[in-house]
Amino acid sequence: MSESKVLITGFQPFGGREINSSWEAVKWINEPGLLVEELPVVWGVPTQRLGELVDFYRPSTVISFGQGKEREFALETKALNLRDIRLDEQGNLPRKPLNSDAGPSEVFLETDVFGLHSFLSQRNFPVRISEDAGQYLCEETIYALSDLQKAYLELDRVLFCHVPPYGSSVEMAGNVTVVDEVLLQEYVRSVLFCLGISVSKPVLKENSSLMP
Repeated sequence: MSESKVLITGFQPFGGREINSSWEAVKWINEPGLLVEELPVVWGVPTQRLGELVDFYRPSTVISFGQGKEREFALETKALNLRDIRLDEQGNLPRKPLNSDAGPSEVFLETDVFGLHSFLSQRNFPVRISEDAGQYLCEETIYALSDLQKAYLELDRVLFCHVPPYGSSVEMAGNVTVVDEVLLQEYVRSVLFCLGISVSKPVLKENSSLMP
């Protein structure tokens, strides 16, 4: 594995669900040089916590995962400086309507995702490049990641990936596949492999629809 430090985040469950697929996708990782963090679904906390982690850990790469739409994986590239009027997991609406009082109305992540998109598509994942992150805590996270990449010279790459909800289904190589911990682990491992980050291989299903 690369000696560069890598920060990987997922989210806690929200909306009455017992599992957040983004945390299920990354919680198994246990490798030297990789820090894995579960972020609360609370307005303002992802921005604060990511800032603390990046300042202390000084990673070269941050990869954040969030739970997105059914039937697809998404590589997010854009964040609006606008918060949805929606309760967080503490039952609070956002105290401020914006992710940043002084920031631009929208930001774009600078890390190129086209190669990653091609790599994942070749491995049968139904993945798309997206500019609509949903204006909830994932959007706040993307906005924070963009600010952090500008503020820390050693932070070369920041990415945000949406994964489908746990227990839903996706179509892969013509087959309907349930989104479970094995599929989510395979997806994350593929993302990391494409970025040159090696992790121990999860146990695969006997009839996995992925390419070897």
